[in-house]
Amino acid sequence: MNILRKLKPLMLVISSIFVFNTIYSQAGLLDSINKYKYNNPNKGKTFAYSLLKEGELRNNYQFIVTSLSSLGEIYDILSQKDSARYFFDEAIIKAYDSSNEDYVLFSKLSKASFLYNNYYLDLSLQIYNEALELATKLKYKQVQDNINIKIGRIKYAIDEYEVALKIFKDNYNNFSNQKYDISYSTDIYIAKCYEKLNKIDSALVYLQKGIEKSRKANDKEYEILFLNEFAIYYIHQKDLKKVDSVIDLAIQNSNELGVQKYNPTLLHTKARSRVSVGNYQESVKILTKIIEDNDKKIVPENLSKYYKLLAESYKEIDSVQKSNEYYQKYVIEENKKHNRKFNTLSDLHQLDLAKVNKKKDSYLQQRIYLTAIVCILLLLLLVFMLYQRKRNKVNQERFIVLMDKIKSYETKKKITDNSLNTNNNNEYIDNANNHQSYINEENLEKFINKTEPKVPEIDTSNDTQFIIKDEKINEILLKLKKLEEKQYFLKQDFTLHSAAKRLKTNTAYLSKIVNNELGKGFSTYVNELRINYALLELKNNSKLRAYSVNSIAQEMGYKSADSFTKYFKVATGLTPSVYIKKMNNFDKNNSSELV
Repeated sequence: MNILRKLKPLMLVISSIFVFNTIYSQAGLLDSINKYKYNNPNKGKTFAYSLLKEGELRNNYQFIVTSLSSLGEIYDILSQKDSARYFFDEAIIKAYDSSNEDYVLFSKLSKASFLYNNYYLDLSLQIYNEALELATKLKYKQVQDNINIKIGRIKYAIDEYEVALKIFKDNYNNFSNQKYDISYSTDIYIAKCYEKLNKIDSALVYLQKGIEKSRKANDKEYEILFLNEFAIYYIHQKDLKKVDSVIDLAIQNSNELGVQKYNPTLLHTKARSRVSVGNYQESVKILTKIIEDNDKKIVPENLSKYYKLLAESYKEIDSVQKSNEYYQKYVIEENKKHNRKFNTLSDLHQLDLAKVNKKKDSYLQQRIYLTAIVCILLLLLLVFMLYQRKRNKVNQERFIVLMDKIKSYETKKKITDNSLNTNNNNEYIDNANNHQSYINEENLEKFINKTEPKVPEIDTSNDTQFIIKDEKINEILLKLKKLEEKQYFLKQDFTLHSAAKRLKTNTAYLSKIVNNELGKGFSTYVNELRINYALLELKNNSKLRAYSVNSIAQEMGYKSADSFTKYFKVATGLTPSVYIKKMNNFDKNNSSELV
């Protein structure tokens, strides 16, 4: 005992050193991830995987969620978008597993930022709204304000400048006294909105406020961005000397900081200034140099701006071929963006058709080409119309059959629900065994068996531990039915393992019961529930029909629109988009008949 008493202080010291080293190690990994993820992403990735392994060993959800989100960011930087999306989704799943709403909020904000940066603006907006609801629930006022600013940026990105300006100004006072970058980033976005709305003097007010804040905080990067906006202001004032002065200062700051990623944007503004005074030759020279030096570094949104300005500049110096070339590149880059307003696309650039036509060999040759193209197009149009007509007919027939099945199903369900109010649990279980559906279960079962890897079956014929008593079967079926009523099948992590865990049984028991009692594999069972639910919800909920297929897929428990579409098509013979269209027409026709 005396020896133990003497050793106790030493043991405490050793224990403290071990805990300190663990915390220091994890903090060091986080610092290394943040240090390398931009300038050496592969090295940052190694540290992120190390942190993930450390978190999994210690069951530390904070480090698991952080490392998964970091891996998402790193794979995004490496332009491996599918991998990035996978890790962001995994971070959200693990955050929910942790039952910690702070982790859920963090993981959602990380994914929303990823979607925004990659121009998935509709999905980004959806997740930001989810995060906003959670931040409101948790009473995180500062996070709410931050999310509102992010939503404002999305509105700005889709050209809703009035709406964006209102959001920025409504939240402006919440950031005006703060010292971090969200304060003066709000200034810059308010100024940009005013500039887009052609309220240049109002823009200047916020530019002056913002650059003063950035200089006070010694934030050189934001000072560069403000200088660029000042240059745009001076373009409106036709003051070329001041444009060159602030752009040169911004480039100097950029080079000193070693963050030359801003130089293309600054030079683009300089090229704009040349266009504003009619110096198109110099504009072409500046823009061509930017693209040659930075083609792979410029994000698509900015790249399209360079192509557009080049096309306009070439047009003004009568280089129609070059103008055409860059206009086509501009259109291609614009099409890579998501959910943007394209209705003003043609107004951004008008090709000079007269000059193009003069370069043709002859009017007769043009006419021959045009006639041939028109004939081919008409032929293709005819083939397409015949194909569409045939497909529409088949789809309509399938839809009518499906609607009859749904109507029959709803009628039976009402009868079943009424009987459940008066009958006992055994009848309740009988209804679970006679699970009603209105999709092609046989096709769905075959498709799942073909596409999904088969789980090796356990031979339980001679094993007494797998002989399940009737009361146990009834108990599990009853619990399974309750999970259905609570719509757990709509969760993306609703698997055989998670269901068995919730039912407090093992996967072998549950798999055997579903196979024997319901006559189908567990995966088929889950997909049937989801597709049946989707059909009913889309039939009865017109608001849901307005969502994108990807959003609907996530609502139904699928991780991707492709999976949802495949299962839906196999089960019903229709794609979700066709079903939605038919359902909208069905509702419209019924409402017109009532009128």
